[in-house]
Amino acid sequence: MGYFQILKVFAQRLRMRIVFTVLVSLTIPLVLHWVLLGLRPPRRPDRRELFVGVTYERLWRKDPRPMMIHWVRLDLKQPGIQPFVTLGQVKPQKMQFPAQTTRDFVRQYPVQVAINGSFFTPAYTRHPWDYFPQRGDRVYAIGQVIANGVLYSPPHDHWAVFCFIPPHTFEIVPADCPEGTTQAIAGRDILLHQGKASPLTQNTDHNQNYPRSAIAFNPQQHILWLVVVDGRQPFYSEGITLPELTQFLAQLGATEALNLDGGGSSTLVIKEQEQIITLNSPIHTRIPLRQRPVATHLGFSALPLDRETP
Repeated sequence: MGYFQILKVFAQRLRMRIVFTVLVSLTIPLVLHWVLLGLRPPRRPDRRELFVGVTYERLWRKDPRPMMIHWVRLDLKQPGIQPFVTLGQVKPQKMQFPAQTTRDFVRQYPVQVAINGSFFTPAYTRHPWDYFPQRGDRVYAIGQVIANGVLYSPPHDHWAVFCFIPPHTFEIVPADCPEGTTQAIAGRDILLHQGKASPLTQNTDHNQNYPRSAIAFNPQQHILWLVVVDGRQPFYSEGITLPELTQFLAQLGATEALNLDGGGSSTLVIKEQEQIITLNSPIHTRIPLRQRPVATHLGFSALPLDRETP
């Protein structure tokens, strides 16, 4: 075989290897993506009791677009249900939170159910491997955050707050919780007040179909709902607008409700017999089931169903 023939054979084999490598590198992400799509919660209704006084429900709607709605209902008359907010790290003139996923929060704190919390800054997403914050990166929560009676983030005008005042009082206020608040987490818009839809702040995303998170409670303050709507997932769940979310919360029976951070942050997680389970389909960096590290979370402790109570 001549020299040029050897080079020709070598070039052909090299091209075949390059083509094979390119095909494999393209195929593997597609296969992984389809696997993740198959692992999402099924598009059918579900209802089950999780803990004493805590139930989970899931609803799939076709109209006005595909929409997966998840909510946890907490009966605060039952024993063992107590709120917890992410602890911050206070430094001189700086109040910061190390970013963590909702799954991380449930693993770290004595809670059985948790939802993502406040809006935060800084944050960006360039591609699935280049985003901020990542786990442990320091971020600022926007609006008031109180955990175990300690103020970690100050009030911010036009950023409403969910406040817990022991032993059994909840309030949603425009910016600053009353004295005696031990747990507080900021959102943005008050969605419901005294059973009526509240005027929304001037924001371009109110009528966009986004993933959303919200917290709400009834007039007697003994039923509380944590609600997450999945989004950005065509044919599965394309998201919900804030007016639509407000209407849904009112249908549940809520009279007070607060919009929490949404988009890729929207996540609902439980810890059941030491197993951590994600109830919804988060979509951080456009990857289904990937959880975004965020500044704060709101969690609740609860007793297991087989626990004997006096």
